[in-house]
Amino acid sequence: MNLVICEENRCTGCMACYNSCPKQAIEIIQNERGFYRPQIIEEKCISCNRCRQVCPSLNPAGLEQQEESPKTIACWTNDASLRSQSTSGGVFSGLALAVLRQGGKVFGAVFDENFAVKHAVAHTAEDLEAMRGSKYVQSSIGDTFQQCKKYLLDGVPVLFSGTPCQIAGLKNYLGKPYENLLAVDIICHGTPSPLVFQKYLAYMEQKTDSSVASVQFRYKRPSWTRFSMRLVFNNGVEYQKKANEDPYLVAFLNDYISQKVCHQCPYTTCQRQGDLTIADFWGYMSEKRKFRNTEKGISLVLVNNEKGENFLKKLDGYTFLEKGLEEAKAGNQCLVKPIPQHKDTDAFWNDFLRDQDFSRVVSQYFYPRKPNIKHQISDKINDSMWLLPRGLQNQYKRVKKKLKG
Repeated sequence: MNLVICEENRCTGCMACYNSCPKQAIEIIQNERGFYRPQIIEEKCISCNRCRQVCPSLNPAGLEQQEESPKTIACWTNDASLRSQSTSGGVFSGLALAVLRQGGKVFGAVFDENFAVKHAVAHTAEDLEAMRGSKYVQSSIGDTFQQCKKYLLDGVPVLFSGTPCQIAGLKNYLGKPYENLLAVDIICHGTPSPLVFQKYLAYMEQKTDSSVASVQFRYKRPSWTRFSMRLVFNNGVEYQKKANEDPYLVAFLNDYISQKVCHQCPYTTCQRQGDLTIADFWGYMSEKRKFRNTEKGISLVLVNNEKGENFLKKLDGYTFLEKGLEEAKAGNQCLVKPIPQHKDTDAFWNDFLRDQDFSRVVSQYFYPRKPNIKHQISDKINDSMWLLPRGLQNQYKRVKKKLKG
């Protein structure tokens, strides 16, 4: 009996297989590096091959209805409070609230009581609070594909958000389009190890002599583009370090701790899995003073098909600006190519897995980095473009595109 669904270096942990098994003959485990993986229970397996049929790594989801050059939108909510609570411009909350107002359900990533990240369903606006904010950890899908399908079959509107590999898994699991499903994928910079994140939290709790009460990966201090990690502990202590200083964000953003498959990701393309794609609009150019980057957060939305476009029109209370796809690509590498693996990744894992002690690898691998001066200069120019004549703005865009190419 073949107990391998797909090769380890191709598995994303989307769990389409787990949700599809008619005999519950697949369990979710964590591999040596802490990533979620499906494992066949031999005595339950009837060799129906359903798990391999729905695996998007073996059977890529069709993209016939998706735009190859999607409409590119910059947007943000006009609600100052909601914008401040959101990672970028608050577009996820707008989409989710629109679905809930229709009597629908929203699926997204939340923390559990131990700060493990998992997918869950929101029934009310209050439930959405747990889904707001980026979570730079692989999410456990669990049986949410099954839950989603039950709602869809009952005619309930559903928004399902996730990484592109998770949305591909959902589409393969469902097997056909559903008019009442709005699939929303994110532009993903890789899915980091849940094991490493838990060891980071343990390291921080030991330093603070208290348990963690809340986590914000993208605290908008000192600004949206120069964000921080923020932890609040149950003893009242607050921790805040910039992205180039916090050891976990250094590990993530320098590409040490994501899955191997992320470095060969087939979803790093402008032809997306979701009806809509959302992200931070890195590289946003402030062409008019009225729409300049005020560092409060700007969302990028790619409109991938007619369904996504029609749904986006339902959002009230948002500022929308149509932008060029090249502008989005310039600031979001994962629309063009996968993230590169850090040259010391294998050495880190060899050292870390000896005793899984996060403190032992901080000084050697995850030490503070110097700010990227080139990025800071580029951001300053982008934010000040409204001061330049149109001709100089266009010239700058051409130069930037040439340098990126």
